[in-house]
Amino acid sequence: MKQSPSIRDAGKKLNENQTLARAVAILQAFSHDTPDLGVRQLSRILKLNKSTVHRLAQSLAHHGFLEQDSTTMRYRIGLNAFEIGSRYVSASGLEEAAMPVLQRLSREHQLNAYLGVLRERSAIYLIALQSTGPIVIRIDPGSRQHLHSTALGKALLAGQPNWRIEAILGPGPLPKLTPATLESPADVILQLEEVRRQGYAVSYEENRPGVLAIGAPVADWSGRTLAAIGIACPSYLTPDDRILPLARLVVEAADQVSKALAAKRTVGNASTGTVQEQP
Repeated sequence: MKQSPSIRDAGKKLNENQTLARAVAILQAFSHDTPDLGVRQLSRILKLNKSTVHRLAQSLAHHGFLEQDSTTMRYRIGLNAFEIGSRYVSASGLEEAAMPVLQRLSREHQLNAYLGVLRERSAIYLIALQSTGPIVIRIDPGSRQHLHSTALGKALLAGQPNWRIEAILGPGPLPKLTPATLESPADVILQLEEVRRQGYAVSYEENRPGVLAIGAPVADWSGRTLAAIGIACPSYLTPDDRILPLARLVVEAADQVSKALAAKRTVGNASTGTVQEQP
């Protein structure tokens, strides 16, 4: 029996959607911990046959979204994927608002400075500036980090209602990255109450041994947590009486970014003749 055009079109659309979903899954398989992957690894991770993975990876490489090492034949994220991802930071206004502030933290205060956002169950680091001092704590832009163990992640979580935090963290136990990492979602939520009260989050060797990190939320014009600013420095070089001054520095930096975003929105509204008061 001959299929009608509508049935054929529906089947074609379904196949195209499946192909697109699989291509996206391949791109998402790459991470800070797995920067390069072979077809066999991708096949195992995604539970797809190798011929399908090979075909999609070749197509992604042809369009510049992946690059293939000619020696190992393994793939890594390509330049086009990086460029498109970088446009998000620019288009959102976050880069323009945050970069001068992060540069001051990095250059004048010799701190490792970061800007990140909450996506799904991770903190995505959009901007990462290393300290101009002798000790660098490296995090690559675009990398995913845990929410429950990083100061930046906890600052992002604190801006969410508890019911959503419970959904994001799940039932637990949470990954134990260091002896100081909290494994219980209930303990994390309890800690977030303190983060809300004081306006900043601290991670004292919870994500990496020997690293102290402090994060504070960046708000949009409505007061909703849009992103977070974070800094990191060696814990063994940071006495307890230095933590509060650093926290104030981070909160001030986050406030500056929030105000810059609000000012940008006011200017944008003015250019269209719809000026609105900021709350």
